[in-house]
Amino acid sequence: MRILIAIVAVAAQAALAASPPSQSALDFMLGELIGKCLIVRCQVFRGSVLTDAPKSGEAITLRVEEPLFGVEPGTSTIEIPYQPEVSIYSLRAGHGVPWAGVTVSHNSEFTVVLAGSGPRVPNSYMGFRPNSVVFVAAGGRSEAIVRLLAMEAEKIEDSPAGIVDAVASLAGEPRPALSGYLTVYLDIRETAVDPDLECVLLSRMVGSPSLPNESLGFVLAPLVANYFRLAVSTRSEVVQRLASFGQGAGGEPAAALFNALGRIAEFDHSVAGMIGPLALDALTENYRALIKRGKIPANRSFETELGKAHE
Repeated sequence: MRILIAIVAVAAQAALAASPPSQSALDFMLGELIGKCLIVRCQVFRGSVLTDAPKSGEAITLRVEEPLFGVEPGTSTIEIPYQPEVSIYSLRAGHGVPWAGVTVSHNSEFTVVLAGSGPRVPNSYMGFRPNSVVFVAAGGRSEAIVRLLAMEAEKIEDSPAGIVDAVASLAGEPRPALSGYLTVYLDIRETAVDPDLECVLLSRMVGSPSLPNESLGFVLAPLVANYFRLAVSTRSEVVQRLASFGQGAGGEPAAALFNALGRIAEFDHSVAGMIGPLALDALTENYRALIKRGKIPANRSFETELGKAHE
């Protein structure tokens, strides 16, 4: 299953690489990065530097000014490695060096995301080394995002059922970083215990103003990979949601959507019946119109499985 997710996600990543990502897509990817760390119980805190003369390659000591997530009560200082390094996740998020743009000197303050050693998912699974610095932010948009995600993670840790309300909130003011975090949370944490809930909530994110067009593939990947773990009623709900969005989608989102539906229909020949004749008419009409205008590439799976059912 993870291999299939990786294949679909690589395709989504290739689409991002084709042109510079939007700010919303960068926020989504930062949400994914921080989300992966939050899931393994990282530490997030605002701290001030106590070390007199910080040097790259040496540890520095921070006074904990404000614990935000995962910091043990009563912790007053935390020692962290100060050696800018590149990770695959920070590169994807457009932040090649965790310390980029942050001035480190005695008494300087910033917010740190520090990889922990949580019991649920090994750090190595996420690509983090224990106690490594994942991200550092000093003011501005990035720090606001880190604080928001730490707050949301605390709420979900306290009440896991709150994930439903968190996903629903994406329909309001655009919050792409939160959608990135929730995508990761659902794909890694919820998939193990309740794949039906995972896929229903992911499908509700499709078409949300908080989900950047470039990032749709990362939401669709686990939907496709987990499809056969779902109850029949859940499959129908997911397919109908995707088909509804596909009737009016254009460009890159439409291409990702038709690809996902085609892959599902290759293995479940009841998909056309789930969509229904009227919705399938509208879906295939939009597909053909986009092909004719050169807006999307042809998708053999979609044409074979759903185009044929339509004819």
